[in-house]
Amino acid sequence: MSIKLVLKAQRTRVLAATTHYEVLGVAVRAEPADVKLAHRELARLFHPDFSRLEDAHELMAKVNVAYACLSDKDARRAYDSVNRLAEDLCERCEGTGKITKQKGFKAKTWHPCPACQPEK
Repeated sequence: MSIKLVLKAQRTRVLAATTHYEVLGVAVRAEPADVKLAHRELARLFHPDFSRLEDAHELMAKVNVAYACLSDKDARRAYDSVNRLAEDLCERCEGTGKITKQKGFKAKTWHPCPACQPEK
């Protein structure tokens, strides 16, 4: 696929996006590393210093706002609760699939959330 087609498809997707997750093209349960990777890929396409698009500044601003919100743990949790994006997420693990157990341990330990794990 040519770069022009990718750029056009990404531009259309970002402009039509209604949530920060849609702007970056990641799932609601995306890990912070996935959010960072999506931001970097879009920055390569839309950064005003490198892009010839007329609305590159607007696109990059939208991508940066989405990344700033989703990369900060507290801001992301607040965004999800305000927009009710996390309603279908597990209350125990908040969509990560893992729960933290600390009782009796010096450090936190992570265990699979039984509510989210498929039965074998």
